[in-house]
Amino acid sequence: IPPLITPVPDSDPDDGCTAERWLYEGGTNGSSVELYKVFDGAHTWPGTDIIIGTTNQDFNASAVIWEFFSQYDINGLTIVDDVEEQAKETLRLWPNPAQDRLYIDHLERSRGFRIVDGRGRTVMQSELSAHPTVIDIAELREGNYLLILDDGRSTPFLVD
Repeated sequence: IPPLITPVPDSDPDDGCTAERWLYEGGTNGSSVELYKVFDGAHTWPGTDIIIGTTNQDFNASAVIWEFFSQYDINGLTIVDDVEEQAKETLRLWPNPAQDRLYIDHLERSRGFRIVDGRGRTVMQSELSAHPTVIDIAELREGNYLLILDDGRSTPFLVD
């Protein structure tokens, strides 16, 4: 099965490199494989505070690894909760990049969410209703963030 390849938003064009996310789905017990490929970067840890050479700042490798492994236990995927219903739901988030407000719609039911910063720290946590929702992000600093729903889906966004 060929991977789903999506570009990682180039939120820090000054870092001199870009990245892609490669997703291979359909593994045993709901497992998947994710690869983040950095172009024109050095062999460094993406998102780190210590910049050595050309270090990618478009995503935080520690946060990405945690989000990936936290989906599984010894038996496989742990967040399968009604996969068919989740597959019908699409998450729409705009504007991206955002400044004061983030708009989210197309949820079939209410969901808990959290926002994680580029260092993997939860900076906001609350509930989304099943109709168009506005999240006040005026207090967030400029940078990369990840909106994570309690069903395991996540969407990156940028505050500028």
